[in-house]
Amino acid sequence: MTSVPAPQGQDRSSRKKLLVALIAALALCATGSAVGGYFLYQDIATKTAEVRDAADGYLHHLEAGEYSLAYGQLCSSTRESYSAAAFAARMAKQTRLSSHTFTGSQISTVNGVSTGHVDARLTFADGTEARPTILLAKESSGWKVCNYPA
Repeated sequence: MTSVPAPQGQDRSSRKKLLVALIAALALCATGSAVGGYFLYQDIATKTAEVRDAADGYLHHLEAGEYSLAYGQLCSSTRESYSAAAFAARMAKQTRLSSHTFTGSQISTVNGVSTGHVDARLTFADGTEARPTILLAKESSGWKVCNYPA
């Protein structure tokens, strides 16, 4: 029994179809990766903005001398360590914060616990500056500050 070779036109056509399918699959993978990367970036940017917003609100309250409002933005473990009156007394003794800017921020989640930090540049009413790292924790009511920045 002799085998009949396939016509050359059909062989080239099969290879061409395979090549087109391979290129289409690679294009689909590249597009999927790009779209996934975009949404991952957006998610991280949103969460980082939330951490910065929480730190910003806290610092604005300190700048305005609104210590009871700033106290409400502290995380539960910090509020358990200091009463509102003790916090206000401590803040009132310090030179008032006059302005702030942020130089960086980061968030992380380990074992389901989300934390963040914001690097800040604080300027006080007497002209002195400080560069603290403000630590935050994600609680049920949002991001809360877990340390004093001054």
